Amino acid sequence: MKLFYFCFFGATGAFLPYFGLYLQAIKLDGAQIGMAVSLSPLAGVLLPPFWGMISGRFGRRTPLLVGTLPAATLVAPFAPSFPALLALIATIAVAIGPVVPLADATTMEWLRRHGGAYGSLRLCGSLGFLLASLGAGVLCGGRAERAQ
Repeated sequence: MKLFYFCFFGATGAFLPYFGLYLQAIKLDGAQIGMAVSLSPLAGVLLPPFWGMISGRFGRRTPLLVGTLPAATLVAPFAPSFPALLALIATIAVAIGPVVPLADATTMEWLRRHGGAYGSLRLCGSLGFLLASLGAGVLCGGRAERAQ
């Protein structure tokens, strides 16, 4: 579980802080960048109740969790146009939306049975985010300097 939290939040840390800069680099204007980066938080507010209902109805969190994670591997550079980019981001946001709530519910159930501390698991996620964010910044900064 520690590895899951480390990797998931690490991937988020490598992506989230730099996505707006990527959108700027591909020459999107401010309104387009605003639309693109607002899709994930909007989905994060609207969709968890839906995913929770689906999970509760079928009582199968783990398969749903495992089934949604592959959508995170979709990458924006393959979108040939702005509408396609928005559709891709929306697809990723819909699929990623249930990951943390489902993982947390599964983790809490596991901890209830086996014992352990939730805080240390989430600390691994925070460390993953921090290390990946810093590492991606170093890599992106180095590439930007070489490009100039």
